[in-house]
Amino acid sequence: MSPTTPTTTPIKTPKLYSHSNPRVTVLPHLTPLLPSTLPLVRRIQFHFQSPHAHVLSTFPAPKFTDGLPQIQPTATLGPFAAAYVDRSRAPETECWIFSTLESRPALPTDLEHDDLAISQVFALLVHIAQLSPAPALSRSPRILLGAIHSRIAQILMDGDSPLQGGIPVGSGPDGYKPFHRGREDMKSVVKGHSVPFRKFLFTPAEIKRIQSTAVGADIRDKVMEETLEALDLEWDEVREEKGDFEAVIDATPIPREKRTLRLLPNVALRRKMSHGEDSIGRGGEIVAWAFLGVDGSLTSLHIAPELRRKGLGKAVSERLLALLRGIEGEGERKVGKGFRAVGKGEVWCHSDVAVGNPSGVGVARSLGGCDGWYCYWCWVDLDEVVKRFSIGR
Repeated sequence: MSPTTPTTTPIKTPKLYSHSNPRVTVLPHLTPLLPSTLPLVRRIQFHFQSPHAHVLSTFPAPKFTDGLPQIQPTATLGPFAAAYVDRSRAPETECWIFSTLESRPALPTDLEHDDLAISQVFALLVHIAQLSPAPALSRSPRILLGAIHSRIAQILMDGDSPLQGGIPVGSGPDGYKPFHRGREDMKSVVKGHSVPFRKFLFTPAEIKRIQSTAVGADIRDKVMEETLEALDLEWDEVREEKGDFEAVIDATPIPREKRTLRLLPNVALRRKMSHGEDSIGRGGEIVAWAFLGVDGSLTSLHIAPELRRKGLGKAVSERLLALLRGIEGEGERKVGKGFRAVGKGEVWCHSDVAVGNPSGVGVARSLGGCDGWYCYWCWVDLDEVVKRFSIGR
């Protein structure tokens, strides 16, 4: 069976379940599969969940005895899939999907397992297409799936060839857009996609090492302190009241919304201002920054062109990853930004670096990042999904 045959194709799939408390009923089945499940795990753990968010899976919530969930061993579930979807977050990423197809070894191939896993992914998309739209939101047939594992992306793009290079928009390391939107030549349910992104993983041991170089927010690297002093820079946060959000949005081709930037843990470097110019003492122009995304990824790292090749990218990234301290039970960040229900030994982090971004690769490797897998952002036409696939009963 080919799930992406252009004609309407029945797909046999188990019932789908919606979870009202996914940190209790879904995470116990995802965390044993870390780091494969990392983007979806962190999205569920993110401190803010809109009222329009849904967490779906192909397994039911556990029964409760004396108020405690009776969790079935993950290994006994067989193939399964799960998704986080929030259509109200458009034009940013609206959905993250995990399938056990991602964590299976490439060989040997278990066709029965793979067929069931593939049908589960499409069943999730059909269900998402049928969700009631959020009030006051226009229903778009196209949904942006984020950090989709290359195996799943290839299934969704069945018969189509993803474009590998970015769209040139200028010269220099930032001179291209990593997205191909509105591809009229695609015959699959995917109607646009990103270039491949390389997933870099930072293990709990690497995060602990990075955190050991910081005491709270004070970097011990004296050389970097001297560099910042010589450049007349100071540490801060990205601040909306200073107009920083506009600088962040203008610096990236990736869709960013102010409402989301307000929620994200971040660090920044800005130019100092002489006494009398800024009585508040919070500095001037922002020149470098990075965020922890809603899926726990190190994202939107930016260094002003004139300040590159000075080690600032690594310094900003280390300082950001140091914000992960405390999520093993030592308390939340004072500003309330962060992730909930992160267990001891689960402090993984990740970064998605677009193919064609050697400076991003260099920063990830300098932080101890190891190669994970390749992923894509894909615009999927849900109307086309429903048109092509019916649920077999």
